[in-house]
Formats: sequence, structure tokens, C-alpha cells
Amino acid sequence: MSTWQRWVFLLTLSALLASFLANTIFFCLFNLYNQEIYVRNSIKKVSVHVENVLPENQWLDFLYKKTHVKFSHDISIKEACRMDNCFDYTLCQSEFKVYVYPLSSKQANLSLTYQKILTALHNSKLLTSDPYEACIFIPSLDTLDRDRLSPHFGQYIAHELVNLPFWNSLPRRDLDPDSLSTTTQKPSEYAGRNHLIFNLHAGTWPYYHEDEYRLWLGQAMLAKASFSTKYFRPKFDISLPLIHSQHPLQSGSSQLDQLVSSEHLRGRLDLPYLLSFKGKRYVSGIGSASRDILSHLHNGKDIIMLTTCRHGTDWTRYADKRCATDMALYDAYDYWELMYNSTFCLVPRGRRLGSYRFLEVLQAGCIPVMLSNDLELPFSEVIDWNRAVIWADERLPLLLPLNLRRITSHQIIQYRQQVMFLWHTYLSSIESIVLTTLEIIRDRVSLRRRSYEIWNTLPGGLIVSHVDSMDSCDVAVQRYPMHCQSEIKSGFTMLIPIRAELCTVYLERLKSLGKILFHSEFLRKIILIWQCKNFPPNNNEVKSYTPVPVEIVLPDERFTLRYSSNSISPSVRFQPFHEIPTLAVFAYSLNLNITVEQLLSSSVSNIVGS
Repeated sequence: MSTWQRWVFLLTLSALLASFLANTIFFCLFNLYNQEIYVRNSIKKVSVHVENVLPENQWLDFLYKKTHVKFSHDISIKEACRMDNCFDYTLCQSEFKVYVYPLSSKQANLSLTYQKILTALHNSKLLTSDPYEACIFIPSLDTLDRDRLSPHFGQYIAHELVNLPFWNSLPRRDLDPDSLSTTTQKPSEYAGRNHLIFNLHAGTWPYYHEDEYRLWLGQAMLAKASFSTKYFRPKFDISLPLIHSQHPLQSGSSQLDQLVSSEHLRGRLDLPYLLSFKGKRYVSGIGSASRDILSHLHNGKDIIMLTTCRHGTDWTRYADKRCATDMALYDAYDYWELMYNSTFCLVPRGRRLGSYRFLEVLQAGCIPVMLSNDLELPFSEVIDWNRAVIWADERLPLLLPLNLRRITSHQIIQYRQQVMFLWHTYLSSIESIVLTTLEIIRDRVSLRRRSYEIWNTLPGGLIVSHVDSMDSCDVAVQRYPMHCQSEIKSGFTMLIPIRAELCTVYLERLKSLGKILFHSEFLRKIILIWQCKNFPPNNNEVKSYTPVPVEIVLPDERFTLRYSSNSISPSVRFQPFHEIPTLAVFAYSLNLNITVEQLLSSSVSNIVGS
């Protein structure tokens, strides 16, 4: 080949390579441009027409799989919304009223539970038909079941929520009472404000992601069952119990409720079983780990743990060697009879954190033992559940028998009394659950609110209103109004603990003490704190030694797991007993040797002077 032919060949080859490289670069740039346009158009199309293509909450996963675009919706849930930045207080300046959106023809297929909730709302005195008078807005859309596999799942609920008349613009009255207007708010910032959404089931198999439901709720408050402490927004959301469709609309309408209230159940202390459980084992999936270990607690005597593998349609695929034996024992016991005859009833987590068993245990008068880490118990904002339930750790269930046997009979009585009080007051009906939810929000927006003690003692927060439906000076609260100060400052109350070493000689000590102090003009009441193992005496046995009213109370030892059964905390005498009628309290031990001069000149004068 000649020289000029070589040059022609090289030039031709170079031209071909240059053309190939140019086409390759152009093709890459063209693909990148098309992918960007595809992503943008996909987001627009899916966000606008998502209800016609996929159920809500699936379109994010769809886009991620198709375009590999990652959406950042991992904002700090706990800091996202509070009453001061996601709630309009100006709508609640007058009377607290609730507006329920009217039902449309498309909403005829409501679940039985939500029908009862709407009935309870319509029967409430807080209801208003005028949205311009309302503080809270509740959709008539059935939002209880957000499990996509459930027959009650509403596929278009998200679209219907955002199209509610006041979802994006709250109604309000102008200064001119004849002129009505709505607030001009940006939907992206204020959607759902002052709205309350009820939900019982969120997430679906197999992962049951709890918080996927909140992605499209905006600033709405969520009253929800199976709430995790991770996603619960304190003093904004409200935790609910998991409510069965057969839960009565009104209290006292259930035959089981009347049976549990009978005299033979209230009076029994020495029940046959210390701890019991009867339920599904979940041979696979979420919740199976905590329930699978329950068989190690079963002793066949006073601890009865019964599980069945029958659950779902494919449980036989995962059945193990224990299933046949467990199910035979499971069928030998009656569910309700087992709870009625148990002092403590185990309440482990289900597929979700909550379970129907929680309300059933309370109804049976059994003390719940919670085995569900991170569960936010119902109405935790106002209810002190430490007075009524025992908390256990899912990771350490084998410690339960030892801890439960440490609890004394006195403490069991206190737990059981609180269980029955909370059940009958707040949880025995859908009506009471709905009213408690509304009253909690009412307390948040009111200048005068019920104290923590009012919610947790008889007659309860639904009876004692935030405007004091009775004499506030007679209600046992931690902070009294100013007009009660003169009454509670006059005189003092004497607290005397009767410990184990004084159980047989306390009357003699009281008789000698009576000559020193009981005749003081400033003494208004004497309270004996009974810490003996035997039954406390009648008030009349001590009354003859004192010229003032005397009362014998048991120590409030609900945090008993911190101590052994025979070691009662010395701080008992400093607890705020509801029986104390005065601001000044004098705690005195019968073991002390004190003269009349020391007692009257130092102690009494200082107490009265304070």
C-alpha cells in the first residue's frame, strides 16, 4: 500500500470514530433529558390522578421503583405539629363546639363502628350544625380502617378529605356578624387544621407501617389506636383503644358489663389464677417473637398461657411440632371464664401494637400486664395508667412471675379499683370514648382545665367540668383556686404511719399522744396510714382517743415493683392523699419521744404560721 493510500485510510477511520463518539454522546444526553421529563410528568400525573390509578400511599413506592427517585418525607414527626403551630385557637374563643360534616350519598357504606362514633357525636351537646360556630371539624368519611387488604378500606378517602369544604380554609365570622367568610390560607401549609381524624387500623401486611397514614393528613389531629410513642405527638394527637365493632354505643348495655359489675366478682381477692392469656401465637411475621415465648411461662397451676397456631389461611405452612399440643390445651379453657378468674391478664402486642384484648381485660376487672413496648396507652394525656396496669418488657417476659408475686393484696385491690373506675368512666362505651376525646381537646383550648387528679379520681373528668360543676374547694386537686386559700390554710392535718412494729401497740401510743397534741385548737383531722399486714381496724376503734375526725387509709403503693413485698417506701407519709382537707400537713411517727413544749412550740407554731 502506497503512502497516500495509508493517509486516506487513516483519515477515513478517524472520521468514522469521531462520528461514533458524537452519536454516543448525543444519545446519552438525549436519554438523560427524556428521563428528567419522564420523572416530572410522572410526578404531576400521579399526584393529580393517583386516585384513578393506585390507592393512596402506593404512588410514592411506584415512582421510586420506576424512576429511582427518592422522596424525603422523613421529617421529625414529634416536632412536626403542636397545638401552637398547627391549631387555630381563634375559632375556640367562645363556646367549644364540634361540627360534623354531613353525610353524602357516596358515604352510605360506613363500618358499624364509625356509625356508632357518628351517632355518639350527633348525640353530644357539643355538636353544632353551623360550621362558623365550630372549633373542631370531624369528617363523616369512614377513616377507621386504612388497611388496603381490608374490605372496609376506602380507596378514595384521601381525595375526598382534601376536597372537604373547610379542609384548606377554615370558616370564621368577621367583625360584622352579618358577614360570613372563610380564611384565606395556603392549602399546602394549613390543610387539615382544626380537623380531627379517627383511625383504628393503619398499615397493612406484612410490615404494618404505622405512619404511612399521616402522609396526607396535613395539620389534622389524629385520634388513633395502636399508637407508637415514636410517632405520637404529645398534646396534639390522642391515643385510642382498639375498639371492636361489637363495642356498645352506650354504657351498661352489655350483658358482660353487667356480669362483671356483680357482687361476687367485686368481692373476690384470692382468684384461682395469678396470670393468664389465651390467644393467637402467630407462627410467623410481626408479633410472633413476643408470643412464641409465652409457653415458657405456663406452669399449669396459677399461670395459664394458651396459644393457638390457627390464624389466617396458610398457618399450616409455618406450623411447628408444638402446634398440636398447644391447640388441644387452648380448646380446653373458656376465654372469658379464664379472665374472670385471673388476678392479672397478659396483654401482648398483636400484629400491631394494640389489641382488642386490652378493653376486654379491663371489662373483666382483671389487671392488665402490658407486653407491648412503645405502645401509647389510651388517653395517656390525662389518665395515669401506672395506677391501673403493670408494664413488662417484651425482651424480658420470663421475669413476670417473680415481679407479680411481689405485689401485695392491698396493692392488688388498689389496681383493681382503678381498673374498674377507668373502664366504667372512659372506656365502657363508644360514647364515653368519643366524649373523652372531645373533652381532652376542650381542656387544651380552655383557660380553666381539669387537673390530672380530677381525671384519675372519682367521679372523673367527664363529670367534673372545666368550669367547676361543683364546689372547687371540695374537689381533691393539687392546686386549689384562690378563693379556697383561706379555708385550706386554717389548721393542719396530722399523718401518722402505723408500721409493722407498731401494729399491736399503736392504740397505747395514740392514747398517750392524745394528751399532748390531739386537743390542739388548730388540728382539723387525723389520718392513720395503715402499713400492717392484717386488716385495718374500724375508725370507731380510734375515734374515742381523738376529738377530731379520724380516717384510716392504705398506702398508695402502685409503684410496687420497685420494692419487695415487705419493704414499703418511707416516702408514703409524704404522698398527697385526697383525704387531706388542709394545706398544712404534720407527719408524725409514733416511735418519736417528744415533749409537750417541743411539739407545741416548734412543730405546731411553724405549721400554722406557714
